[in-house]
Amino acid sequence: MQVIFIEEVLMELGSEFDLSCEKITKKENNLYQYLESYMVQWYDSARSAIRTIAYDSRKTVLLPEYICESVIRCYEKSRIIFYHIDDKFDIDEQDLFSKLNDSVGVVYICHYYGFLQDVNLLKEIYHKVTRVGAIMIEDTTQSFFSGQKLIGDVGVMSIRKWMPVSQGGILYAEKTGVLDEENYLKLGKSNQDERALGMFLKGVFLKNLCDTNRVYRDIFERYEDRLDKQVVVEKMSDLARLQIECVDIPNMIRKRKENEKYLSDALQSMNISLIRCYSEGECPFALPLRVRKRDLFRKYLLENHVYCAVHWPTDSFMVPARKQAKDNAEQLISLPIDQRYGRDEMDYMIDIIKRYGRTLTF
Repeated sequence: MQVIFIEEVLMELGSEFDLSCEKITKKENNLYQYLESYMVQWYDSARSAIRTIAYDSRKTVLLPEYICESVIRCYEKSRIIFYHIDDKFDIDEQDLFSKLNDSVGVVYICHYYGFLQDVNLLKEIYHKVTRVGAIMIEDTTQSFFSGQKLIGDVGVMSIRKWMPVSQGGILYAEKTGVLDEENYLKLGKSNQDERALGMFLKGVFLKNLCDTNRVYRDIFERYEDRLDKQVVVEKMSDLARLQIECVDIPNMIRKRKENEKYLSDALQSMNISLIRCYSEGECPFALPLRVRKRDLFRKYLLENHVYCAVHWPTDSFMVPARKQAKDNAEQLISLPIDQRYGRDEMDYMIDIIKRYGRTLTF
């Protein structure tokens, strides 16, 4: 396979973030400043964060049908009821309201790809949620930097999906009494930070200093496997807390918006259909496409060093009630547009897509 370099650096788009010593410099406009108005708790992962949210476990949990399997694992499966999401990632409000009653303890809301759910609908949902004595959780893992204030009782976000941080998930809230501070203070800090080593080794590989490719990929795989099996809840490590200080958030948002706009314009000029367009205030998480023969296209990109995540593969859990999740698992691909990249990388990806030679979108 041809190896592609730009200024002696290996061209590889997507996949995990890398780390290097020169990037460990404190930035003024970091995530801590963006969370100043909230009460915040810092965990080793978003899964740990979700598991600490108190609710009446005898009641049911309303989850969107399109959701990461790691969220599903945080709840007793016999208590889960799914509500529908449409093909543009919007909540099916009629379906949700038909399932919201006194037997519900949690309503879980998700914002996808940086697109925001309608604020007026969220306010209406929250009003009905409080009337039945439930809590509303907003998963802002993919939308936190789109700027909408929290409407639910508590927000949850996985930090490492946005920036080069080895681990970390947060809970944040405006309302006192929502976060269990007493139990949080009793938690120990995570010492499972092998992933940081993998990120440093990826940086070494991308700079063509040493062939650490297989080593860092093995580390990432072991970390994800351990995270899937983890039941202990821990705080974020000290190293990860330091890494958070080293990311300039306004610069991150600006680069993501620029990359998305440049790539979207190029795709549309090739008659490739977008699922929806970002509004001015929304910060893209990735650029989603609904693709014919997605696995074939993903394999082609992989062969050309473009690593695209699938959000999200589905297991066999309640498939008949999750048609949109099944369709998304088979059709969606997430093109990388994050702050690591600029015009050269976007042009490379555009050229690769142009040379695909098949009808791409529906």
